[in-house]
Amino acid sequence: PALLIWGDSHAYALAPGFSGDGVLVSQSRCPPFLDTWPVSKSKTDVCQTVNAETAKLAARVGTAVLIARWPYYLEEHPVSKNGPVRLVDAESPPLTGRMHKVGDAEAFARGLERTLAFLSKEKVRVIIVAAVPEFGQGVPEQIFRQSLATTEGLPEVFIERAAHEQRNAVAHDILRRLAARYGAQILDPADALCDAQRCRGADEGRPLYFDDDHLN
Repeated sequence: PALLIWGDSHAYALAPGFSGDGVLVSQSRCPPFLDTWPVSKSKTDVCQTVNAETAKLAARVGTAVLIARWPYYLEEHPVSKNGPVRLVDAESPPLTGRMHKVGDAEAFARGLERTLAFLSKEKVRVIIVAAVPEFGQGVPEQIFRQSLATTEGLPEVFIERAAHEQRNAVAHDILRRLAARYGAQILDPADALCDAQRCRGADEGRPLYFDDDHLN
């Protein structure tokens, strides 16, 4: 295949936006990081296995697109109802039961760098898709509630762009820094979903998301 789309459930949601001869590898709560994994009874082994096998496939493609809910892996209190995910690798300090933002950011950066270094060595072109804006509550549900409350005008669902950028600041800084180091391209969905002030979750009353953080 010419194209590999690799990431967590956000990769699955965004894959229809890419055309051509491609393969999708998407595993919920598994960012496309090599030798870095979430601390979870159900995900630790799955993520390691999926990402190791995907790397073998990635070595045979022309372009790899990396997609994930990047800030989610760095948050102690995520925006949505899903609980936090703790990322670790062989260099992480012993677990204490509490998330450590600095340590998690370091594991995050090491994991992404391993992936980018591997793809660079294999001469694979890399596109990193930045995180989509998140709304905290399901966008279709918000539209439905607004429709019940009033019949005037079309329902609007939005968040402030500044809030989106603040939430993504640490993750996006790591993405930018490592993309520059390895010659990767960054595509930011906020450029299409946001103006200077607000990020929209609906277009003329129709939801752009099927929940609070996955585009439909």
